[in-house]
Amino acid sequence: MPNLYHPERFQGSLDRRSYFEGWYFKIAIEEPQPEVIAFIPGIALAEDSHAFIQVISSREGRSWYVRFPLASFHAGTHNFSIAIGDNHFSKNSISLSLHQSGLDLEASITLIDLQPFPVSLTSVGVMGWFAYLPAMECKHGVVATHGSAEGNLTLNNRTVPIKRSSVYSEKDWGKSFPTAYLWMHANCFSDASTSVMLSIARIPYLGLRFTGFLGFVQLKDEMIHLGTYTNAKIVSLQTTDQEAKVVISKKDRMLTFTARMGSGSHLASPRNGAMDGSITESVEGTLSLAISDRSGRTLYADESGLAGIELYNCCTLEKRSAMEAHKKV
Repeated sequence: MPNLYHPERFQGSLDRRSYFEGWYFKIAIEEPQPEVIAFIPGIALAEDSHAFIQVISSREGRSWYVRFPLASFHAGTHNFSIAIGDNHFSKNSISLSLHQSGLDLEASITLIDLQPFPVSLTSVGVMGWFAYLPAMECKHGVVATHGSAEGNLTLNNRTVPIKRSSVYSEKDWGKSFPTAYLWMHANCFSDASTSVMLSIARIPYLGLRFTGFLGFVQLKDEMIHLGTYTNAKIVSLQTTDQEAKVVISKKDRMLTFTARMGSGSHLASPRNGAMDGSITESVEGTLSLAISDRSGRTLYADESGLAGIELYNCCTLEKRSAMEAHKKV
């Protein structure tokens, strides 16, 4: 139970089966040349149990999956600390040495002023009280809504300068990813204090399925919590293979998210604990946010490049969301 209130920590056990757990670190480099580097360390507990680190580079236009023996994975019990072989992740730093066919990567990165997502007894992180529900297929946590990174990184004989680059970090754990979902995140808005994440998915629970969502909008002077557990509601959801537009109402405001994919990279995704699924993620997409009051007056509008976007089987998601909205009316 103590780890429940620290979603960033390792939530599982190496004795489990049909279980995965993975962390996601996204570093957006805006100067001198825009590039996103993302790291996904994790474990897969199935017939072929192992640890892994996935790497994405927007400039290279591809991803890599590096396998490790399960015994090489170690996690701190009272703090956020992950080690996979000679590679280390914590709230303060990332240290990597990854070498396999097509990938030569060395990194020593310092993480600065990471802003954790608020956690309380009544709202356990971004999942709210849903975090207390047992046997959910997949749970989600936000490790840091914003922060910056500095350090040294070389990728395939290319030096990647990391100076005051934007950082975002989250994680997932459970059995499988949803059969249909969308996910978007960005924190490279013209207002540097803004960070946005939104995910909508078809969620199975106790033999039923429903469309659930969670996310947040962090502004300079306000954190807006979004989710099925709040009084926020999905007003409309429109998707194509390359774009998603979502309108959400909360109290006296309407929030409009428009996400457009850039070039994408393939990632392994979990199914019953095994990393044998496949999804496409763009880390150089575009995400625009508009907030208005009920009369239509614009309260906030901004756009970010270098956005992370995944659109998986969203045609099903859109249809189900529309049907559920019609039933409520």
